Amino acid sequence: MADKSAIDRLDKNGRPIMVIQGNQLDAVAREVKQHVVAHNAVQQGVLGNEVAALAAQLNDQGAQLGGVHHQMNKIRQLLEGLAVQVVANANAHAANANAVNANANAN
Repeated sequence: MADKSAIDRLDKNGRPIMVIQGNQLDAVAREVKQHVVAHNAVQQGVLGNEVAALAAQLNDQGAQLGGVHHQMNKIRQLLEGLAVQVVANANAHAANANAVNANANAN
């Protein structure tokens, strides 16, 4: 019968099959766990950086919106002032028209 050592054993695709004893399996499990923990830490760091970048963008956008709000208030104040002037001009024109009518009627 042929020797079934780890080197001699192949899977159906011809790749070597690794035979792992119980104590080796524990060591492999510990190593895999360390890699997973390290990978998760890296991923959390990447996500943390992305969240910080998004927070900075939101902060910038908030500042921009605050500036837009301030400009809109200035425009509103200018429009209110313009409306007052338009009403005053309309009243002046009406007074002039009344004066012209009064002169026309007097003549």
